[in-house]
This record gives sequence, structure tokens and C-alpha cells, in this order.
Amino acid sequence: MITSPNGRLIDLGGGWHGLADALGPHAVFLAVYLATQQIGSATCAALALAVVLALIRLLSRQPVRTALAGAALIVVSALVVVTTGDGTDFYLLDIVRTSVLSFILIASLLIRRPLVGVLVGPVIADPRWYSDRVQRRAYDLCTVIWAAAVVARSAVKIPFYLDDNVVALGIASMVMGVPLLLVTTYLQLRILRATYSQGGDGSATA
Repeated sequence: MITSPNGRLIDLGGGWHGLADALGPHAVFLAVYLATQQIGSATCAALALAVVLALIRLLSRQPVRTALAGAALIVVSALVVVTTGDGTDFYLLDIVRTSVLSFILIASLLIRRPLVGVLVGPVIADPRWYSDRVQRRAYDLCTVIWAAAVVARSAVKIPFYLDDNVVALGIASMVMGVPLLLVTTYLQLRILRATYSQGGDGSATA
């Protein structure tokens, strides 16, 4: 799927159902908050939609991984909001997760084990992909792109969180969530497909 020129980008995100699972609860939270200015109502609406989406996937025997993951994130975020009473805390878990991921990605580049290569290399190539200069350069670039995306996401969202701006934070989360992920994944796929189509197969050693 990753290196196949016929694979669809949307399928990596779980298809259109996966996008709905990821975007739906956050869109509902923002819409209800804008309409009511009530954190409790917005949180309950987002949580209810996440549960409904998970149940729909389960009952229709569709893949439930993205739905369950999204529901779990919404549940934890809702618990944080209920505890603190601050609407911006609905996005706190995602901010923490993105910040930690930024650190891991940058660290992986510094130690010359790019995270994309660690995760993907053994699946689509020889487990010792890091000994191939062509593959390693490709995985370095893919990891740089991923790191730039998550660092940018944190850099945009953290100031809104500190300013207690729920609306701006919600919009930033929507724009820099799945859309940014799709753009990042598209660029990474182009790089990897070009690399393997040109014979980056482990023949060039470092």
C-alpha cells in the first residue's frame, strides 16, 4: 500500500469513515460551543457523537480502530474539561501528545534513526534499511516533514491555549489536524514511492 502507485491516500486515514471519526467530534464541540458558549454542552455533544460513530462502525462491522481511538481521546479530553471547567483543556491532551511527538521526531533525527524509517522501513524493506544511503535519506526527509508539521501544530496551538482562546484553538485544531496530516502523508508517500521505484532496495551501503 505505501509504495504502490495505485494506493489511495485517503485509505491510510481509514477512508472517509476514518476522517469522519477524527473530525466529527471536534467539529461538533466547536459548533456547539460557538452556539451556546457552554463548555459542558459542547463536551457532551462531542462525546455523544464519538460514541455514536464507534457504535455505527461496530454494528455495521466496519473497522472500528479510528472510531475507538477518537472516542477514547474525546473521553479523556471530556474528563479533563469536567475537572478543570476550562474549555481550552478539551485540546490539552492533543497539545501534550503533539509536543511529545515533536521531541521524539527531532531526537530520532539527531541519533540518525529517523522515526519514519524505524516504523516503516522494516515493513516495506530490509530491516537494515539504515545501511542503505538512498533509503536513509528518504526516511530522513520524511521524518523532517513529519517533524515540521507537528512542531508547527504545537507552535500555533500553544499560544491560543495560553490565551484561553477556545474558538481559535478549535479552528486551529481542525485546520492543522487531519488536513495537515493528509498533506504530510502525501509528501511522504511521494518520496518513498520515488525512492523504491528507483531501486532504493538496500544495495547502496553507508
